[in-house]
Amino acid sequence: MKYLIFIIACISIMSGSQTYAKECPATKVKVIETLDWSNVIGSKVIETGITGAASKFTTTASTTYQGRVEAVGYPGSMHLVRRMWFSKCPGGERVVSDYIVAGVTKNACDRSGTEFALTWSQKDKPSSVTQCKLKREKTYYLNYLQTKGGSEGPTPSSRMVRGFSARN
Repeated sequence: MKYLIFIIACISIMSGSQTYAKECPATKVKVIETLDWSNVIGSKVIETGITGAASKFTTTASTTYQGRVEAVGYPGSMHLVRRMWFSKCPGGERVVSDYIVAGVTKNACDRSGTEFALTWSQKDKPSSVTQCKLKREKTYYLNYLQTKGGSEGPTPSSRMVRGFSARN
């Protein structure tokens, strides 16, 4: 049995996929860091490459914690369309936090564009319907992906800048 587990682990590593919790399928999305969710400030360059990247984090017990994550271009990747979303697995389906504007359903946990902000809250009732509502003391992934902008798509060295601010 030990050998079978070892062989499966080796195949997973050799194929470039990563396996996470039982409910998360294998993925090519690289988890680049584990965030200290209560102590992330400032900006960081994120290498998204072609398949995207994700940051793992666990929400705090605070009932008032909220903030924003911003996405902007990086030299050489300015033409790309960026996307960030919260999910329960790296590269997984977005957390559902829908709201309606002018008859159109939108999701507060998923944003895309060339530059944008994704706001979130751990409050029982967020300050705004446009804030992604995250449950307290749960593990999530903040996903980063860049897609074709104009005639060119992302390359293995594509990057974006993530800004982060929070308050309790």
